[in-house]
Amino acid sequence: KVHKEATFLPSSITCDSVRVNEKEIVPTISTTASKDKNGIYHISITNMNMEKTQEVTVAIEGVKVRTVTGTILSSGKVSDYNDFSHPNTITPQPFKDCKVKKDIITVKVPKHSVVTLEVKAS
Repeated sequence: KVHKEATFLPSSITCDSVRVNEKEIVPTISTTASKDKNGIYHISITNMNMEKTQEVTVAIEGVKVRTVTGTILSSGKVSDYNDFSHPNTITPQPFKDCKVKKDIITVKVPKHSVVTLEVKAS
């Protein structure tokens, strides 16, 4: 929801890849970044690796980071899902496994999860 009606920000990543079948290889990390009407940056990071946490570094060009907060969507089993009978199997939870040093954000994204960061600039 945070990216809706926000300004898309181009992003690039360098990460490991995983073979999903005989023909396809996909990156283990994907990202989406945007800036909302209030000047808040949102960065969503998906770790598609089923076995290990991925460390990701984030830099927003020209931005001095004031605060970073986050939420995570994850579950103990990759097969878990929400439906009408079980709408809260997977719910957003606070995420705190990120650090800021010299305006570089380092995030440890757990296996098969989505982390969304909210970054406020000075």
